[in-house]
Amino acid sequence: MTPTDFFDMLGAPLKNVQWSWGARRERDGTVFLRVWQDEIETSNSSQYVRLTNFQKAKKYREQNNRDRLGFRERLEHVELVKNGAKCQLVMCIAVDKEAIPRKIKDFIKDRLFPAGKIVQRNDDWWAELLPSVPVNQVKL
Repeated sequence: MTPTDFFDMLGAPLKNVQWSWGARRERDGTVFLRVWQDEIETSNSSQYVRLTNFQKAKKYREQNNRDRLGFRERLEHVELVKNGAKCQLVMCIAVDKEAIPRKIKDFIKDRLFPAGKIVQRNDDWWAELLPSVPVNQVKL
């Protein structure tokens, strides 16, 4: 199953298969976001995963002389979650952690991670990782 198929199965098709990092399910407003397994940190006995990376977005703009549409869409999704939308996180593994942009080597297909608190740390947004749930509890 491809990441695109996975989002379709969740009822949240990606706006653009090339640059979308997440999607919003129209039926109930749930936001589904791709996150990276290597960008999890522990703070105050909770785990958080990075939702934005302004430093890498800036580097991408400098290298490619253009804005990143996926990053703008990510900021819109983060804003929805900050304003109360439910959020489920799709855990991805990168081919190369240093690449800009990253490519997905694999992702967890049978579980999703509900987002808890959304916090700002060092100018980026992070989501608290709550215990994972089976995909069939979340899909349509």
